[in-house]
Amino acid sequence: MEIRPLVLACSLLLAGAFPALAEEKEALLPVQEFLQYVREPFQAPTRATFSGKLQSDPSREGKRCLEPLTLEAAFAAGEMHGLIMVGAKKDTPGDAYSIVQRQEPGKTPVVELKLPEKAVTAPLASLGLYPEDISFTFVYWDLLHDFKHYAVAGQTCRLLELQHPTTGDRVLASFSVKYGFPLRIEHYRKGEDKPWRILEFKDFKEYADGFWFIKEMVIH
Repeated sequence: MEIRPLVLACSLLLAGAFPALAEEKEALLPVQEFLQYVREPFQAPTRATFSGKLQSDPSREGKRCLEPLTLEAAFAAGEMHGLIMVGAKKDTPGDAYSIVQRQEPGKTPVVELKLPEKAVTAPLASLGLYPEDISFTFVYWDLLHDFKHYAVAGQTCRLLELQHPTTGDRVLASFSVKYGFPLRIEHYRKGEDKPWRILEFKDFKEYADGFWFIKEMVIH
């Protein structure tokens, strides 16, 4: 199968949303406590902003797609609101995608996506981008396994296998042990042993103490 990557060359500012753990706590944290630590930023009032370029090969017409992209996301206890703008230029407003995620205590979040009436650029799904890539719904799925630590992009990561409680779909997610942020997520359909999608965050830069930029997100 040919790999056709979607690249979001952007700047995602993690404005102190993922505070670092002390080194001695990193190694000792039980998996359920670590999961709670991972979920906390999505329960506290948190804002994130993307801006940059979306690159896809091929696009809907089988050609390279290069479009401006902006994304705003606001997290709070039990809900997330996001707005994705693709292809906005001087002569066109582009396509607007509105995302709302709500969660009742003890339940898996429900994601609602409002599509543009007619997409000027290639639809998000045809590019391989889904609302859950922004809302991180999978962090609330059921834990199946806690694997050994290993390195991703120079960060020591904890590999967790999580399963959707109703569909049976799974992810293998590599979380930074120090910050709790997912750096690589492999998506598996129910009963399959090969991932159908892989999402990776790459090229990090620290702007100031506790303020990090992710400069690129790649989806295969």
